[in-house]
Amino acid sequence: MTTLKGLNQRECLADPQRKQLYVTVMFDEIAPRYDRFTRWFSYGLDSGWKGEVLKQIQEAANSAPAIRQGLDIACGTGDLARLLAEAMPGVTIAGVDISPVMIACAQPHPQVVYRVGDATRLEEADGSVQVVTIGYGLRNLPDYMQGLREIHRVLAPGSLLGILEFTRPETVLWRWIFLGYLWLAGTIYGWWWHGHGPVYGYIARSIARFATRRELTAQLGSLGFDIICQGSHLGGGVAVIVARKRA
Repeated sequence: MTTLKGLNQRECLADPQRKQLYVTVMFDEIAPRYDRFTRWFSYGLDSGWKGEVLKQIQEAANSAPAIRQGLDIACGTGDLARLLAEAMPGVTIAGVDISPVMIACAQPHPQVVYRVGDATRLEEADGSVQVVTIGYGLRNLPDYMQGLREIHRVLAPGSLLGILEFTRPETVLWRWIFLGYLWLAGTIYGWWWHGHGPVYGYIARSIARFATRRELTAQLGSLGFDIICQGSHLGGGVAVIVARKRA
């Protein structure tokens, strides 16, 4: 059985195929404590950021195609999927995550169906979904651009995408401070809760290899999305983006 301690984090992050294995093993390990860690590590700000995503989706939905099917990618324990379902009564939501243990830990909701799945190879048919959300999941994909292309494929024209993600701050000094803090705090949490510092030290290293908010919005535009709104928090360290697939 592959364990997180048996994997070299730096080497796995540099290799897309090995990164997928590392991320799956990592989330299998942290799944039982994931929600509590997210709240503690964000000092309670996480719920407000998710609320901002949902508020902007609800406002944009007034001018979008009728929403019947939703998809929450990298759903984890289903926190954002359940919030999306509560914001849109009657809409069926599929929650998809690569980690079987995350799916096993997901809290039930009558509108949400969970499954283990690969965000870069979704089983949904072309144009079959009217709203997609992804929280803290893009940077964990072995190829996040392929993940965005899959999201674009399954979305119907005019439909909505909501993203909540850690992004690389543009200001060099703040980037150094921000990532340094996340690495130190994450390593401490990792040793405290799991006896393995890199399990949360991963967060800073994954952000360092990811896009800035401006780079991400430009990439979305190149793939056929129009940005409806975008917000930046923690000096560019967290981005809230809602976009619409061009007709």
